[in-house]
Amino acid sequence: MPASAADPTPKSLAARIAVWTASLLAFAGLIDAATTVLTKTESVTCGIGISLPWCGRGTRTIADFTGEWINKNPAAGITRISIDQRLDEAIVHAWGACHPTDCDWGTAQTKASGANYGSLRVKWDHGFSTTNAILTFGEENRLEIRIKDHFTDNSGRPDYESVDYLVRK
Repeated sequence: MPASAADPTPKSLAARIAVWTASLLAFAGLIDAATTVLTKTESVTCGIGISLPWCGRGTRTIADFTGEWINKNPAAGITRISIDQRLDEAIVHAWGACHPTDCDWGTAQTKASGANYGSLRVKWDHGFSTTNAILTFGEENRLEIRIKDHFTDNSGRPDYESVDYLVRK
């Protein structure tokens, strides 16, 4: 029997495909909108160091880095570090081995969101040299600090690299 003009049900194959395609496109639009919201939520929450299930990515957050860290090695280059968070900034305060007391390197700032990718990168300018450091986690949850020092005072001293391991105080 032919469909009446009052019958809203599409009878032709082309009409059914059109309805099905429109439904899929609408569903895809909802998925795209939800993905956009979650991505923006992730960048905001994970970026400021809030630890939520989707922040993990198998790595760390700034909360893992914050606190007081000390070096058990008396011949270390860096003797202690203090890491704090202020909004999306990680504040890293370091002390180096000097005699008779440790040298205060002062603070360096970096984005706290870097911790979400497993490391913090900081730089200190001492006037006579610059120190670039990458802070990550090594064995037994020790803070591993890879340092590259570059002398800028025309002393002729060669640049050098070192690694220090600190434990939470």
